[in-house]
Amino acid sequence: MEETRKPKPILTPHDDFKTNGFWNEPMRQCSSISFQVSDTKHRGSLSTDPSQIDLSNTKAAAMMMPIPSVRPVDPMLPFTQYLQKKDDDKLHILIGATGSVATIKIPQMIDKIFQVYGHDKVSVQLVLTPMAEFFIRGLRIPKNVKVWREVEEWSSPMTKPGDPILHVELRKWADIFLVAPLSANTLAKMANGLCDNLLTSLIRAWNPVAPILVAPAMNTFMYTNPMTAKHLQILKDEFKHVTVLKPVEKVLVCGDIGMGGMREWSDIVDILVDRLAEMKAKEGEKREDSD
Repeated sequence: MEETRKPKPILTPHDDFKTNGFWNEPMRQCSSISFQVSDTKHRGSLSTDPSQIDLSNTKAAAMMMPIPSVRPVDPMLPFTQYLQKKDDDKLHILIGATGSVATIKIPQMIDKIFQVYGHDKVSVQLVLTPMAEFFIRGLRIPKNVKVWREVEEWSSPMTKPGDPILHVELRKWADIFLVAPLSANTLAKMANGLCDNLLTSLIRAWNPVAPILVAPAMNTFMYTNPMTAKHLQILKDEFKHVTVLKPVEKVLVCGDIGMGGMREWSDIVDILVDRLAEMKAKEGEKREDSD
């Protein structure tokens, strides 16, 4: 008698995450976090099957393990409470993350920013796309960093003219906007003017007086796709306030070697710090000229 097999249930990315952990669906997407090509010591341990990756072999791979969360979901308070700019003498740094596994580097970037400036000199807030939320689950974000999600764009009633709108208020609050990682999908949206979520609406409503830094992160073949070159050229030609932090050559998690990996997170923070120093110097020059 033939055995009757039950059909295998179809899992959504969220179910897949709950069932099999971090190393299933995200790694299958062959995103761009791994270690440098020059790290020949560990090349032999790479596998194109993400489930076969030995996390104990490399520091870079070990960093990709989820960190237990110690932070509950933020209460749904009026968002204006988090965006009181005033004269607090702080730098206001807004970080955006999109649907790339490189999102797991966000905690390290935030930690380094606070190490450079100190908690009393800088305020950091984080904007996530819906897919970035998938990658950041379980990561430890400092309690003094407000995390903005898509749902919060629509949590305020906005019943009358003059009511605050989240993406507009975030733009007013921020001195600089760092989008790292910038996925191929969000790059395409940015180049074509789409504003279908909180992060892309923020970019579309941005005041070009303030800078935006973007750090693309994608698979090599996505990066070398002709459309990617066109989108990057649009940013260069049309978005003078945007600086693209060119990707680097890496061994990707899927085993491919090539361009497309996000710049080293510590280098990204260094570039951010340098840009803020330039802005401060220019402000000082303007004050001197006006005196």
